[in-house]
This record gives sequence, structure tokens and C-alpha cells, in this order.
Amino acid sequence: MEAKITDFGLSRFLDQGQSKMITQNICGTPRYIAPEIIDKGEISFKSDIYALGIIIIELLVGMKMISLENIYRGDTIVLKESPASA
Repeated sequence: MEAKITDFGLSRFLDQGQSKMITQNICGTPRYIAPEIIDKGEISFKSDIYALGIIIIELLVGMKMISLENIYRGDTIVLKESPASA
């Protein structure tokens, strides 16, 4: 197994004093997108913490926490489905 680090250029800088950003264009892997981004389009540092938390849990348990059988239903799954049990 090899670790790979990539940067897709999805990040944006916030202006000084700005704590979140509102967007209508959501980019990213559905299983790692925080529910508040999908639901309201609000992006903040908490969104990154959510994604990092999912990645850490997956590394520890060795499986994907959210199964995306249908990628087009990804937003519904993140908002409503409970995480897989280890």
C-alpha cells in the first residue's frame, strides 16, 4: 500500500475576519463533504475538520464509513445515513 497526497485546487482563502463562505458550486468527494456544505452551501474550517475526521476514522477501522452505492445519491447519504459500524 502506498500513501498518495494530492491537491485538486479546491481550496480558497477567506478574507481577514471572514469565518465562512457561501457557495452554490459544490466540488469534492461526496463521502467527505460536510453536511452543512451540502445542505446550505456554507464552507468553514469546520468543514475541513469533518473531512479529516472521516479520513482518520477510515484509516483506523480500515473501511469506508459511508458507502456510496449510487454516487448521485451521495448528498442524501451524507445528510441522513448513519456511519457504518466497524
